[in-house]
Amino acid sequence: MQDSNYRRVAIISAIQGETSVANSLIEARRELSLANRIVANEGVIDAFGHVSMRHPDNPRRYLLSRSRAPELVTPEDFIEYDLDSQPVREPTVTQYSERVIHGEIYKARRQSPPPLTLWASPVGRSRC
Repeated sequence: MQDSNYRRVAIISAIQGETSVANSLIEARRELSLANRIVANEGVIDAFGHVSMRHPDNPRRYLLSRSRAPELVTPEDFIEYDLDSQPVREPTVTQYSERVIHGEIYKARRQSPPPLTLWASPVGRSRC
């Protein structure tokens, strides 16, 4: 159990950019899609959880996938939101209703590197 917790912390730290920070939107979308699949595979979140990331070039925006299981997320699934959790472009796909929580976290935490936010519905808590 303890080894599993260390692994999760290491994965989250790596995704947060402590080893590298996404320097372009294309790279950020790729890394964030991988982050969704990794945390799902490692059991950090389940089929209802999701991961978001502050936009790499605009700190007043963040990226969150459309509403779908994290193990299925691809780079094309991300919707760009402003800090009021309004989509920059009106999406044609279903959005997470919990996106407002992500927006409020990004409003409150304006530091760099961009924070990573996880949301696991059954657990009912977020991690930053």
